[in-house]
Amino acid sequence: MKARLLRAAIGIVLVALSVLLGRYLGQEPDSDAWMPLEHALVGVAQPLAVGFTWLCYPAVLVPLGVGLLVVALVRREWLGRIALLLASMLVSWRLADALQRVFARPRRDDWVYKHELSFSYPSSHAAITFGFYVFLGVLVAMQQSGPRRGWVVLTTGLLAAGILWSRLALGAHYATDLLGGILVGSGSACFLSAFLSI
Repeated sequence: MKARLLRAAIGIVLVALSVLLGRYLGQEPDSDAWMPLEHALVGVAQPLAVGFTWLCYPAVLVPLGVGLLVVALVRREWLGRIALLLASMLVSWRLADALQRVFARPRRDDWVYKHELSFSYPSSHAAITFGFYVFLGVLVAMQQSGPRRGWVVLTTGLLAAGILWSRLALGAHYATDLLGGILVGSGSACFLSAFLSI
């Protein structure tokens, strides 16, 4: 019971930190300290960046969700984990979208590939990355041991880094948008894991 309460509390704190960061940032662009790095990444390996960024669009997430539901039907022992994972993805996604409307931070001006019309902070891609993909890696790693666990952690880490990098490479977000999304996704996964079985 204490562990569940601790996870819920950590989840609340992480989401609260994302709200505090959003209030601090307001509608202004990132500080001059971040901008040279952010500008330097724009347009780098654009086709690869597009591939990574698509991993958080409904065209990819919906089939993945359906596939996980099929796995849950076949491997009943994973039903609780898959329900938790899908709930975390949806909560992370919707919460990030709701907070974008609250903070109304405009998108960057130097975007490439696709001009997204939603607001910038927090990044829903970063929230989904941590609320779904990283959380999936954690759930799988918990069931593995030895080198397999290491490969799961490495793969998940590279996937997360690729998605986050893609948002900067496409000029879709500021670095602080990504940080806010990481807090939202991690907080959502942590909070939900306190109430749904792992």
